[in-house]
Amino acid sequence: MDHEKINLGTDVRINPMVIGLIGSQVNGKANFITVGQVYRLNMKPAYIGTSIHPTHYTAGGISEHRVFSVNIPHCGMAAVTDYCGVVSGKKHDKSDLFELFYGELGEAAPMIVECPMCFECRLVDTVEMPSNTLYVGEVVASYSEERFIKDGHPDVQAMNPLLYTATDRKYWSIGSYVAKAYQVGVGYR
Repeated sequence: MDHEKINLGTDVRINPMVIGLIGSQVNGKANFITVGQVYRLNMKPAYIGTSIHPTHYTAGGISEHRVFSVNIPHCGMAAVTDYCGVVSGKKHDKSDLFELFYGELGEAAPMIVECPMCFECRLVDTVEMPSNTLYVGEVVASYSEERFIKDGHPDVQAMNPLLYTATDRKYWSIGSYVAKAYQVGVGYR
């Protein structure tokens, strides 16, 4: 087998990515943008980061209210999730696409009932990048449903989160279980 590595340049993405629907309130209405850049940045306190171009409509709501939501859609939501990424809230009202609920941060951080996992975040920092802005939010609360919880933790198979590969612009579902993390390697050597 040939293991020679080839240089792919700098515009290669780490795949796959969990898709997030980032929610904010803009001009008194809920708005959502689809992003593939959702990161767990810190454990305690829990920080989530998302990278959005600062001219996007949702970015204005985050900057104004200093809160946002991260909603993880399931695979059955591919069409509406894609819609939220291909049309702008500047021209299309997205407030009626989902059933909404609100947590501790109120209407400025709208969350989506249909999503199996939702986080509400208070903005703690922004990092200006050459093309995007990294919005860093402290998780104030996270929400799911009993049917998506197993042994007290989110069950990724039950949630069936929508994944994205940027290199070929495709949506995917989660694959098969491989091994138990932090255990499979213990006896490796």
